[in-house]
Amino acid sequence: MTGSSGLKVMGHVLDGAAQTAFTGYLAVIEDAFAVTGALTGENGIHAASEARVVLELARAREAVAQEQSLLAAGSGAGKLTKEQYTLFVGAVATQRELLKPAVADLKSAHQAAYNAVLDSGS
Repeated sequence: MTGSSGLKVMGHVLDGAAQTAFTGYLAVIEDAFAVTGALTGENGIHAASEARVVLELARAREAVAQEQSLLAAGSGAGKLTKEQYTLFVGAVATQRELLKPAVADLKSAHQAAYNAVLDSGS
């Protein structure tokens, strides 16, 4: 299972099995990002900077997928459990923290474009 497609599948698992599946998935993803992160320090400063931005954006995207999965699981039950809520808040915080350095590493024109999208309310 990868990305949001794997999380959507987990959103349909019931009871304690959902928590077990979600926790296992997070462990696999963290290991994958650790390997990728180790590779971003290679190929010179400029290439490493670009690789870090891509990695940070990929991790932020994964956090959004986790948010969506948790909301899908909660909507099936009509509410989030305390554990799901805690994981959701953590995913939101992770996503926000990962975007900060990624945006800071963008070229100034790209930063302006990113901020324009945020300012537009879209």
